[in-house]
Amino acid sequence: NFSYPVMDVASGDYGDVLPQLVCGVDNGRLIYNESSALLCTADSLDTEENRLKYTNLEDHGTNKSKQLSYAMPFHNQVAILLERTWRTIWREKMLTKVRFATHVVFGIFFGLVYQSVGNDAGAVLNNIGLLYFSLVSIVFASAMPTVVTFPLERRVVFREHQNHWYSLKAYYFAKLLVDIPFQIVFPTVYLAIFYLMSNQPMSMDRFSMLLCITICISLVGQGIGLVAGAVFDIQSAAFLAPVCAIPFLLFGGFFINLSAIPSYLSWMTYVSFFRYGFEGSMLSIYGYNRPPLNCSQPYCHYRLPDKLLEKYDMADSSYYLCIVGMLVYFVVLRLA
Repeated sequence: NFSYPVMDVASGDYGDVLPQLVCGVDNGRLIYNESSALLCTADSLDTEENRLKYTNLEDHGTNKSKQLSYAMPFHNQVAILLERTWRTIWREKMLTKVRFATHVVFGIFFGLVYQSVGNDAGAVLNNIGLLYFSLVSIVFASAMPTVVTFPLERRVVFREHQNHWYSLKAYYFAKLLVDIPFQIVFPTVYLAIFYLMSNQPMSMDRFSMLLCITICISLVGQGIGLVAGAVFDIQSAAFLAPVCAIPFLLFGGFFINLSAIPSYLSWMTYVSFFRYGFEGSMLSIYGYNRPPLNCSQPYCHYRLPDKLLEKYDMADSSYYLCIVGMLVYFVVLRLA
């Protein structure tokens, strides 16, 4: 068993070999650029005490910072981490199945509750509620899996990084790339289900516009989960991630019109990703010269979609500006 010699060395059967191990860290995984303030040399071993000593180059007038460069290029690190992460997902399918089932169940549930409201002018306010809470469910469904899984891997990642197997940037980039397909496929399935069941306009252009908004808000939710999971422990992250989203939820434009918000708080609407998602969803369904809606009642005040957009202060809004706003959030959360 190859572990026996390792255990013998670790238990001290061969004496104190820690200094030799420290000086032998340059084993092909890590390359030291010797502009270091501390230089480990073979002659620095004290054979009597068997301890590691360091030559302080600052005493010789040199004061440079230690620079570490990995023997394996960044793209190779990312490729290996991608393969490992995919293998892990393939072996542990439960979380993926639960995430997929959650999106399907939510899609069916919203479709049943808001059945056939998409083209009815008498139920237009119900349809707006569907659009907004659809965004909310997508954000939390995207954020919570990342909030939970990222802290669980932190100890392993820290140990492997300390062993100089890969950089944290490579791990983060690989983790991001692996999860993006799920952030696209799952919201697409979810949207397709409730879009058909709620009788939204049968237009591929409008469906594509709403799908783009849904995917963007899903990626923003993933970013919130990444930041919360990286900064806090698992208990704090699971609590703080939804709490931090509440102010953005309030200033999204659904609970209160944007024009009714006090001037000293109106700036909050410009940093609310829910606002950009909500405006984009409204413009996808009711904007761009949509014809009058069917009216199932004697009088429907919002039979004309333009009048509805004016009520929510969205008559002059831009769909593409909403996309840009969420993409900015996507980039900022990844860089954070």
